[in-house]
Amino acid sequence: MRANIEDEVRSYLRAVKAAGNEEVKRQRFVALLQSLFGGLKTAKPVIEDFVAGAERVVTKIRRPGRRSDRGRADTQYGSVIIEFENDLSKTGGHAKEQLADYVTGNWNSGSRYQFTLIASDCVTWKIHAPDIDHVPGGTPISSSDIKLMEKDSFTLTESNCLEFYHFLDSILFRAVKKRPTLAAIKNDFGEGSNAFITAVDQLTAHFTEAKSSGEVTVAYEQWERFLSVAYDKFDGSERVFLVHTYLSVFAKMLVYK
Repeated sequence: MRANIEDEVRSYLRAVKAAGNEEVKRQRFVALLQSLFGGLKTAKPVIEDFVAGAERVVTKIRRPGRRSDRGRADTQYGSVIIEFENDLSKTGGHAKEQLADYVTGNWNSGSRYQFTLIASDCVTWKIHAPDIDHVPGGTPISSSDIKLMEKDSFTLTESNCLEFYHFLDSILFRAVKKRPTLAAIKNDFGEGSNAFITAVDQLTAHFTEAKSSGEVTVAYEQWERFLSVAYDKFDGSERVFLVHTYLSVFAKMLVYK
């Protein structure tokens, strides 16, 4: 099976390198998904969306100078949004702008942050996540306010074809069980993860309600006082307090792991 996977991926790599535009590359990618994952029951709905085109209209996009609040994600299945480019080295910036538009529209429509944002030319794959300092606090946000940071990347070569198979599974299907490595745990729960962004957003909402409580006020004041003594320069904002709260729980989880 390993040899078959590697042969399929190598054939795909040669085809997309020879392709002249992003749509041809995208169609070859869909064919690869069907070949590698078509037999998996859990993968079929995703692949069917890809086959159908999976262009999804996204509304409530806010960007200065933009007349319409509507856009089309190249591919959005559930929470996975992919922006395909012909050459990511040339138009990677445009891809990030498009991803920021689409996640803004979803966010402004009331969705919690559960997205996987991908920019790809079908050889190089870059996964982005919003900088935590630019996560909305329950109010409409403009895509120009969102700063995307690169969370992970993968560049396909002749020598890492099997790794590419597992990479695609991890971002699209998760049909193969992941080993609980430090890197995997950090990816799923560390900075830039959906869990981290969602938790901090929810902590902000709860803190706003609970900060009138004496216990919460004392905890925040003691935290700020201790770290201001420990460090010469220290940002003692409520946002940093909430981030530290999440990360302390994450650190304990790693210790117990």
